[in-house]
Amino acid sequence: MAVEIDRLLPLDVTSDEVRIFHVVEWVDTVGRWFVDVFPELGSRNECARAAADAGAKRVAVYEMYTPFVCDLDGARDYATDHQRCMEERGTIH
Repeated sequence: MAVEIDRLLPLDVTSDEVRIFHVVEWVDTVGRWFVDVFPELGSRNECARAAADAGAKRVAVYEMYTPFVCDLDGARDYATDHQRCMEERGTIH
């Protein structure tokens, strides 16, 4: 299954600034897997609710701190690495 990255938002973060933002993984009703990245705009519950409103069947929300994932390329790398790990574990195919 290819990684589908939907609505990834580049984050405006300077090197000396530390911010919390949310990485939201979700699977829709037909099995498509998405990763959304949100800056610090709300709670984990709000992010999960937004994904559910968009059609999520399963949702996981992680709180990340910059500079662990601080831009669009970092989010893509995170999504790709995470999917590979899940495939190796047999969690997704």
